Amino acid sequence: MSNVLTKFERVFGLTVDDKGKVVTNSIRVAEYYGKQHKDVLEKIRGFITLIPQLDRRNFTLIEYRDERNRIQPMYVMDRQGFSMLVNKFTGDEATLFTYKYTQAFEEMAEEIADKKEFITAITNKAKTNKVLTLDDINAERFSVGRTIKTFANADMKTIDELVADFNEYVSKMDTRTRIKRAESAISGIQRLHDRLIEENPSNIGHCYNLKQLIIEIKDNKHQIENRKNGGLKAALKRDNNKYKDKYRELKKQITSLTPELEDYYQINYSGFSENSMYDYNEKCKKWVKSNVYKRWIANFPHEDMPSDCGIDWDRPIKMYLAFVQKNKTDCQNYIKSAVDQIFRHYGHDDYKIEDIDIRAQRIATVNNHSEGKIYFLLRNV
Repeated sequence: MSNVLTKFERVFGLTVDDKGKVVTNSIRVAEYYGKQHKDVLEKIRGFITLIPQLDRRNFTLIEYRDERNRIQPMYVMDRQGFSMLVNKFTGDEATLFTYKYTQAFEEMAEEIADKKEFITAITNKAKTNKVLTLDDINAERFSVGRTIKTFANADMKTIDELVADFNEYVSKMDTRTRIKRAESAISGIQRLHDRLIEENPSNIGHCYNLKQLIIEIKDNKHQIENRKNGGLKAALKRDNNKYKDKYRELKKQITSLTPELEDYYQINYSGFSENSMYDYNEKCKKWVKSNVYKRWIANFPHEDMPSDCGIDWDRPIKMYLAFVQKNKTDCQNYIKSAVDQIFRHYGHDDYKIEDIDIRAQRIATVNNHSEGKIYFLLRNV
């Protein structure tokens, strides 16, 4: 059962019968509306006496064992039966809860219908192709109309595997389609995140993991966009071959100059010391990323960085870094974390750096660490 169905069963007592219909029962209704169960049973029996067709169609009598192990009567009811029953309850609280209960019915019924549609589509493919592959399943899970739902209704136990399947599946698509699907996946995961935190604040750990997955998909999206931009630049260069020699000479002259600070890109985010990046985990006997470093990575403002910094990634790169930090901090310790995140943003490994030129250990000082800034510039050598 999915997270959504589990929530509705837990909160509202809604479940699915053997015919795939969303139902609840008279005990849950009595509990939520503050009624005596015997009074709710009496009302239902009154409905059936007045309209016999309701019996076993909208209200089905079953038995259960109470806390004293006695066999007692209980009615299971569908959406229509529930509406008939609670319309007899009065008061503002009853009206508000009826609205919420009805919304839950609709949401659960919508998810069940969506799952049925998905299963039908998969079944039809299996019948047509005589075989069902992972690509067939992914073609449905990650289709234009279903990607958001797939992630919004995902199970946290399998969310990592789902993202891995998604990344592998969309890797075969054209650039424009991959970018669109990535945006849909991010929207779906954000909905899952918002629902979990609304259900229970203790889900904060799951929500942190979902934010990491969003960052991962955003990074992949940025890589795709950068490769697309790189292809356009390559085409432009080919169209201007007659200016190639002049271009190279001019580029060489520019590279040889020491850049001014106004040429740098500014990131309004404090650097992170290499001394605090890792902690030793006694349980697994190895060094792991510290929690504070993970938070620093999670909040790194990639969205504020330029999507294109005019670099030919197939050629050696010279990197310039500068920092605004508190006084008496060793900015050499801030290099690794800054380099890692900047190159991660552009989807490339930092082995392409031929030289790192630190403009100064600090170009300015601030009173608070949170006011720090990172300045960077990349140039081809």
